Amino acid sequence: MKINEFDNSKDNVPITKKDAALYKQAQHMVMKSKVDYKPSVDTMVSVNKQMRDYVGNLDKDATKLSKAAGIPRDAVKPPAPLTQRSKFKNPFVRPQ
Repeated sequence: MKINEFDNSKDNVPITKKDAALYKQAQHMVMKSKVDYKPSVDTMVSVNKQMRDYVGNLDKDATKLSKAAGIPRDAVKPPAPLTQRSKFKNPFVRPQ
């Protein structure tokens, strides 16, 4: 069988408006969580203008697609924050 004879017809399902809106919302939430994090120590977060514009454009696209699909703008929940405090105790940490 040659590569061009491979049948992938079930993968050619068209993407719906809802799927596209949810994808953009998820993409925006992930990028926003990478830019707008709140560390436990005061640090300076430097994000260039191009990155802020990219995240802003993702927000605009997600809002526009959500309106077109008729779903709420906050249908995708933000990812869980990354913290230094783990609920699992590390056995290799020296007691204080």
